[in-house]
Amino acid sequence: MNIPLFLKQHRLKIGGIAGIVGMQYFIAEFIAANAWTATPYSWSRNYISDLGVPECLDAGQLDRTVCSPLYGVMNAGFITQAVIVTIVTICLIHIVSKHWRYPVAFIAAVYCTGLLLVGLFPGSVAENLGGDDMRMAMHGIGALMAILGGNILVITTALSLRTKFPDYAIVSLLLGIIGLLASLMFAAQIDFGFGIGTIERVAVNPIVIWTVLTGAVILAAIFGRSRTPERFLPQ
Repeated sequence: MNIPLFLKQHRLKIGGIAGIVGMQYFIAEFIAANAWTATPYSWSRNYISDLGVPECLDAGQLDRTVCSPLYGVMNAGFITQAVIVTIVTICLIHIVSKHWRYPVAFIAAVYCTGLLLVGLFPGSVAENLGGDDMRMAMHGIGALMAILGGNILVITTALSLRTKFPDYAIVSLLLGIIGLLASLMFAAQIDFGFGIGTIERVAVNPIVIWTVLTGAVILAAIFGRSRTPERFLPQ
């Protein structure tokens, strides 16, 4: 079924705006981190997931303090990001050539499912913070799906759009490679003295940056001088 051009553009706008809104993840992280008053949150030593843990544990129980008053904000940020990337994928998947669509959609589903698990089962990939083995397992699986799946999604999307958006593809590919390498370092607990929290952010942040970049590129292509409908037609 042929979709009228104005409906395609409407869908593109929704996808582009959703991508821009993806920066909410950074906002949620900043708000949750700055709510730590008794012991400041360490951006280098604490895990990202520490921001979503509902329990309070001190340095005598762990190698770091975990006590996040606004844990709900961070968990909502994880879940919201999953919804955002789902919307972006649904709205923009038709731009991708046919033989790339199923791989991109599948990997996006893995990433979004991982984010949902991280937000719904708050915990740590390193310890059983809440005393609930199931919660730890689900959180760990979700983190693996989100971090690895997210960076693979960035790389796959870059390859799928290398002819339509070559500059975007190059930047996306670099982001994905950086994130994937950092993911492997994070899994091996290698931090080169920068702190494991720093390495985790190098693994995670490229995915969020790419989400916002995708939205910006789409909106720029629609409203800017590069308004070329052919770029948005399925191949």
